[in-house]
Amino acid sequence: MSMAGCMTYAQPSAMTSIYKLEGGRVIELPNDTTIIKKDNGGDFILYDVLNADQKAILGIFVGNFPNKEGSNAPPYQQITLPNFSQVDGKKWKCEMAYCAQVYVDVTKYSKNGWPSYVHFWYNKNDESDAQEADKIINSLK
Repeated sequence: MSMAGCMTYAQPSAMTSIYKLEGGRVIELPNDTTIIKKDNGGDFILYDVLNADQKAILGIFVGNFPNKEGSNAPPYQQITLPNFSQVDGKKWKCEMAYCAQVYVDVTKYSKNGWPSYVHFWYNKNDESDAQEADKIINSLK
C-alpha cells in the first residue's frame, strides 16, 4: 500500500488497518480497536486507543516536548522498536498489571521540525491489553 510522501508500507493483515498519525508516522491497529483524536494543545496532538470494550489501552502524544514524568520507573523490560534507533522505552509491573512509557525520536523524519517525538504510554493494563498495546507501538513506521 502506498501512502503520501512516496513511502511504501507493508499491506496490513486482514485483522488490522493502517492509521496515519498527524506528522506522517503510521501505526497498525487491530480491527477491534478504536482510535480517538483528542483536542490538541497547540503544538501537540493526543490520541487514545480503545479496545473492543471501549477501555483506553494506549495513549499517544505527537509533538515536540513530551512530558517525561514517570520515566524513572524501574524497567521490567527495555523496549526497542524495529524501525527507529532513537527510542527510550520501558515496561514495568504496576499494581499487578503493566505500565509502559515509550519515547520515539522522529526528528530526522519530520518536516519543518514537527513532530520531534511520538510518545506512547499505558497504565495498569492487564496482560492481553498490554500485549495488544505493545503490538501497536511496535508497528510504528
